[in-house]
Amino acid sequence: MPLFGGRREAGDTRSRDFVVTAEPIVTADSFVVLVDLVVRWDHVPAEDGPGLDWKPTDEVAIAAVAVTTLRVEGEQATRDELVGERARLADRVTRALSFAPVAAGFRSTLVSLEVRPHEDGARRASEFRVVD
Repeated sequence: MPLFGGRREAGDTRSRDFVVTAEPIVTADSFVVLVDLVVRWDHVPAEDGPGLDWKPTDEVAIAAVAVTTLRVEGEQATRDELVGERARLADRVTRALSFAPVAAGFRSTLVSLEVRPHEDGARRASEFRVVD
């Protein structure tokens, strides 16, 4: 499976979900936890026109910002803190994504964020899915 779902041409304004499954994060106490994350990106037309379209390069930027934020925040908390206090991590990811270099006219909403203990054999995946 490729790192990102199928590439889309510019001009696409459909909503999409950025889905991360089993992203391994090393904690401050040297444990590994797995993070599952879903962020919805919705097109918001500009008041004075149609706004900007989604560009395939936006997907790379969003993935980089989200995963980097998870890793930086993860190394500052213990395993128990991350598993028990997901709100802090969710807040940091939401804030970082608000600064992600994506086209004006798209808004991100955190749909879900789960943190769980490491599981042997967990399959890591990251993709964008168009929401119909």
